Amino acid sequence: MVKAGTTFVIAVFGLCLLNLSGTADAALDRDQTRTLVERFLKCWESGDRQTFATLLHTDVEFAYPGDRLGKSELIAVFEDYQRRKQDIRIYFWDEFFIDGDKFAFAYQFAATDRATGKRQAVGTGVVGRIEDGKIVLFKEYYDEQVAELQYQGKLPLDEGQVSPWPASVWLRPETID
Repeated sequence: MVKAGTTFVIAVFGLCLLNLSGTADAALDRDQTRTLVERFLKCWESGDRQTFATLLHTDVEFAYPGDRLGKSELIAVFEDYQRRKQDIRIYFWDEFFIDGDKFAFAYQFAATDRATGKRQAVGTGVVGRIEDGKIVLFKEYYDEQVAELQYQGKLPLDEGQVSPWPASVWLRPETID
């Protein structure tokens, strides 16, 4: 069963997909595009820096709330994250939208902080683009407060359930104005 909140988020990102600039990269079909993007994210789990770097276009823009990174900056963040976190897990939502060289989907990123032992599991929506068989644009949309509230014990993890907020508290009647 698909959660209403997740459906809404993916619908919004699917619509955003139509507004991404760029020309279609005929070199990859739908399955190849999905495989490339999932392989890129699974590198966070495996710690495979070499594969991670080879899947990035030279002109990649990786954007998330609060920052935009180029290739060398993103690789540095990847390496730092591997030192600071453990037990990294990526959970994909079933739907993956592809239009030529553009894609949109949702996933959940979970990890444990090595220093504190605290875990986070944050859902994010993504829009992106492929160029020359590599990721040239990857924009994440997530609520920055989720991980901190989970660290404080104020939000559950609901790990493995891809949703913008933990699924067990998403759109509860008592939290809607």
